[in-house]
Amino acid sequence: MVGGMVYAPRIRFRAGNGELVQLLSGPAKGDAEFEAGEIVPVLYLAGDEKDAAIATVWRLYFWAILFGILGTVFVDVGLVMRRL
Repeated sequence: MVGGMVYAPRIRFRAGNGELVQLLSGPAKGDAEFEAGEIVPVLYLAGDEKDAAIATVWRLYFWAILFGILGTVFVDVGLVMRRL
């Protein structure tokens, strides 16, 4: 990427069993979403801590939200075209 920055937040948390888990979250472009040392919510299945994800609405449901918006637009356009 020319002239831009890509970052990947490093997450460190203590799992329910007391184990300290550290991993890299998926890369993101643009401004940093989180400050260094900021406490963020983490979502993972018990016993599968290595697949943890930062639990913000946009990080977890980006594609679902995008397809929901596109679906709504296509349905609205279809209804308007049907009336014409």
